Amino acid sequence: MSKLFLQIFVLMFVSACFVYADSADDETDAIIGGTTVVKGQQKFMALIIRKKGPKTTLCGGTIVSARHVLTAAHCFEETYDSIDVYVANYNNSPFDTTSIRRKVTDVTETSTDIRKHPQFATGDATNPRINDIAILKLERDLTAAELATVSIVQLSNATLSYAGTTGVALGWGVTKSDVGTPISRTLQQVTLNVQDDDLCDALWEALYVKDKHICTFTSKKAACWGDDGGPLMTSTGVQIGITSFNKAKIADGTKPICERGTGFTRVSNYVAWIKENLLDPIDIITP
Repeated sequence: MSKLFLQIFVLMFVSACFVYADSADDETDAIIGGTTVVKGQQKFMALIIRKKGPKTTLCGGTIVSARHVLTAAHCFEETYDSIDVYVANYNNSPFDTTSIRRKVTDVTETSTDIRKHPQFATGDATNPRINDIAILKLERDLTAAELATVSIVQLSNATLSYAGTTGVALGWGVTKSDVGTPISRTLQQVTLNVQDDDLCDALWEALYVKDKHICTFTSKKAACWGDDGGPLMTSTGVQIGITSFNKAKIADGTKPICERGTGFTRVSNYVAWIKENLLDPIDIITP
């Protein structure tokens, strides 16, 4: 087991994530209930490695320009000693030989290289997590040769509910919602059912805000700890969501249950903000 993978495993073991999905089974049985992504597919994915002292944690993201990655704001609620972004990469232990690494240069609290939405609110067991979106600026552009090995994600600006459709969530997170379950060594994907507002309200109550969120519920399938910041994609390859939160810990202290559903930041609500925070062209499309 590599040092990096061991560090991440230990952190997952000692950290009982409480409300939201921050932070092995058969390797093919993950995200939760998903499958391993074939190399060469989903080339817009980015793996974000955060280091602070002896601890190493991860989030996901998507490539939105030659120098920017879209992810979740809650992945950066605290400062880190270093933040590295890996693209053209499907494995985290060890990394692929094709992997391309970029640092985030300024990781201080006032960093302009980590652009969190100014109205981001982390939420808690009774208040919603909202505006959970951030953009990372890489130390330098991906070169033309490097861009040929990845893809720029397409973002939706459509004001659709997507209820009744399916979406694909991706990430390197845990394969079960049990505390102590290791993260996946390989990039995983899972198809999830997008639910309507009535069911989302019933599942999440005050934690669901329809204009800002998309929610999914699929039996024995979900995004979970460590998948945060990764995308929810349509069947046509358009990003409609950013993995943000899972069901809260029950009041009696039992574990969180990722399988009770996943909440995503609704990307279309933030297209104007994304454009304002990028210097590069971005492919905003309506599916």
